[in-house]
Amino acid sequence: MKANAVSLLAIFEKKMRLEVPLFQRQYVWSREQQWEPLWEDIFHKFTDYLEGRKDAPVHFLGAMVLDQKQTPTTHVEKRQIIDGQQRLTTLQIFLAAFRDFCRTNGIEELAKECESFTVNKGMMQDPAVDKFKVWPTQLDRAVFSEVMLSMSRAEIERRHPLVYRKYARKPNPRPRMVEAYLCFYDHLSEFFKGSNDEPPLCSNYPLATRLEECFQALKNVLQVVAIDLEHDDDPQVIFETLNARGEPLLPADLLRNYIFLRAARQGEPQEELYDKFWRRFDDPFWRQQVKQGRLFRPRSDLFMQHFLASRLAVDIPIKNLFVEYKYWIEKERPFENVRSELATLARQGDDFRRIIAPAKDDPLYPLANFLDLFDVRTTYPLLLALLNARLSDEEVCGVSEVLESYLLRRAVCGMTTKNYNRVFLTLTRVLQKNIPTVVAVKEQLSNLN
Repeated sequence: MKANAVSLLAIFEKKMRLEVPLFQRQYVWSREQQWEPLWEDIFHKFTDYLEGRKDAPVHFLGAMVLDQKQTPTTHVEKRQIIDGQQRLTTLQIFLAAFRDFCRTNGIEELAKECESFTVNKGMMQDPAVDKFKVWPTQLDRAVFSEVMLSMSRAEIERRHPLVYRKYARKPNPRPRMVEAYLCFYDHLSEFFKGSNDEPPLCSNYPLATRLEECFQALKNVLQVVAIDLEHDDDPQVIFETLNARGEPLLPADLLRNYIFLRAARQGEPQEELYDKFWRRFDDPFWRQQVKQGRLFRPRSDLFMQHFLASRLAVDIPIKNLFVEYKYWIEKERPFENVRSELATLARQGDDFRRIIAPAKDDPLYPLANFLDLFDVRTTYPLLLALLNARLSDEEVCGVSEVLESYLLRRAVCGMTTKNYNRVFLTLTRVLQKNIPTVVAVKEQLSNLN
């Protein structure tokens, strides 16, 4: 790999599309954790330039890893973002806010100059996509396009007005990219136009002059480290090594990246596989934090943890989930191909959703409600294994009655729950060798008493 320190705007100066692989997570940066610290960095360098300290040290905003992709001569050059997609996306949103602030305040020439760093110009094979300097993952594309192309804060607010629920004190949150744009626009407005309590810095100079000076700061002293992968570099290894920066990746994010990189290497259709099998896991339902013992974990991580435990019939610590899953795939080769793997994950994901959020008319509802009330979730690997056997509704009711009876009798007798993990994994292991039935479950629970 080759690493070079380059100015922020140099990344976006070339006619090129930086593409976020579809299997990477959605945009997740937030105001407190990332936008405000980024603005503070920019604020300090803007201040240095306006106060004449142009020899101050450059400031590095972080690093990004890019993988060159072969493109036909007539197409816009394309690179995949292996690491740094959140940062690059945010910087594009900031530049859009800066561009629109200039245009709204009549600084049209500078707005046009900024525009050259936010959209590609000239001949393009697919202008609808190729015009963007950064192209995010599927679920973010519509909102990102609106933010980049609306060209004014007023238009953004028109498209995404504040909405209040009945009796709510606060409005519903808008999409994160919209909130990021508004956050940066507000900071720019206060910095260059001041507030009721304080005038702007160097207010004796025209607004156009101050904006142009700060634009030079963006070009010269705000830098990033661009790491370009070479032919023999493994994007997966780089991705795993660098994932701890910024918003921590969930184990499910790492697994998604691992699965879809293998699909690409094996020539399987990533877009089709994503739409058919994985898109459901990008639903907000799966990122919701739920209690697991004394801790709270996203549902996506808990599903992958319990799924793997149901297959291996051993306890899988959440911190080891990615390593254990990768080891299982590469050693056991349990699936014929990635399509089969994703089809299984999708089917069992639906099963897990049934377990933790069943409809009231689902035969599994009484047991799921019981497990939630008694805070006994160590049965989930067993339940996933049973549902994978495609039991009938009658059999599901029978198994539910047996499990509920077992748990309730132990609770009445004052027996400990700390070994439930071992109990149900042992039962899972035994049932893997036979066709699961209500009788078999009842017999094995009696043996384990």
